[in-house]
Amino acid sequence: MEQQAWYIPQAFALGFYAGAARMGIYKLVDVNMSPGDESWGLIRPYDFSRRPAYYAYQNTIKYLSGFTYPVRREMGSNYFIVSFSRPQGLTRVMWARYGSPVSLRVPALAESAQLVNVMGEVTPLTAVNGAYEITLQGARCSGECLIGGPPLFLVEDGVATEQVPTAPPPAPAVANTPVVTATAVLTPTATLTPTATLTPTMTPTDTPQPTATVTASPTPAVMETPALSEVEVAVASPTVAELALANAATRPPAATASTATDKSSPQASWWFIGIGAGLGLFLVILGVRQRYKK
Repeated sequence: MEQQAWYIPQAFALGFYAGAARMGIYKLVDVNMSPGDESWGLIRPYDFSRRPAYYAYQNTIKYLSGFTYPVRREMGSNYFIVSFSRPQGLTRVMWARYGSPVSLRVPALAESAQLVNVMGEVTPLTAVNGAYEITLQGARCSGECLIGGPPLFLVEDGVATEQVPTAPPPAPAVANTPVVTATAVLTPTATLTPTATLTPTMTPTDTPQPTATVTASPTPAVMETPALSEVEVAVASPTVAELALANAATRPPAATASTATDKSSPQASWWFIGIGAGLGLFLVILGVRQRYKK
């Protein structure tokens, strides 16, 4: 609940510095809550008691009311100081940005001032050598510091606000420390030049085609067939012995022709045999008839 109270003056200070015309708080009180639920309002819903944020809002209104623009801001490495010019004088809101406490020497515009916390507790201050010595408590951070430490109002009444000091306070003396300076040394670097890459090209290749091979085929030899010699038949009727001699003389050539022809054409051989047999039978019959006529 304390961080909720710290956040209100910080948000109003930075919002008005950014140029906001009006700012407000949502919300005053939570309603329709079940027992055990967390309340975010300025007033508790069960007994209507005031939370710390209520007093932070009340003091923000009290010490910033009537301010005029411009609003000035001083941002240090670990703190904020936002200055508001008011008809009554000057109000400066300050807080630590991170978890470490900060000690400041704030330039004074008057001999004395009031230092007020968010709960409205007032501490009188007296300027020493033209400055106020103020210690800011660190923030409560869980990793990142989303909300700064507890803010304080530094209120000075009856002062001219035309020249509001915003310079950072003097920093404590720091012992001289040797500073190591790194010197960059340029080293030449070889630059690779891209080379042309050969791209294979498809070249047509003659494909051997099968070549027809002429194979000599055996040609059947034509065998000469001896021609049949005409057999003269005497007008006079031959005797049986003559017919037998004639038949015997006629058969060998037919058999030879048949044998020679049979090697070339079996069908032709059978024809020759038939013709020879028929001719011999014809001669025999013819001889027998001639004998009977005598």
